[in-house]
Amino acid sequence: MDKIDGVVYEGAANHFVGAESVGGKLYLMQDRLVFASHKLNVQTHSLEIPLRDIADISFSKTLGFVPNGMVVTLASGAREKFVVNKRQVWVDKINALRG
Repeated sequence: MDKIDGVVYEGAANHFVGAESVGGKLYLMQDRLVFASHKLNVQTHSLEIPLRDIADISFSKTLGFVPNGMVVTLASGAREKFVVNKRQVWVDKINALRG
């Protein structure tokens, strides 16, 4: 994705697909979270998560000790794992939009 209208916050991110950490960008919109992978990944993909579907957001540690992980748990029970910079900012902004 090149330019997305209506972006509230954005940053470089990795999204875990199975054991692979796929690099790309994470975008926070007014009503959803959008991940778009870089074209150079083995597994290229995009993911949209409506904010209304988010049940919880928590922190995790990459490799068991690097404090840069963010886990988005959906109402369905599915969990989407990301690596982001400034994860507290992400969580605060997402929760502010969720109300």
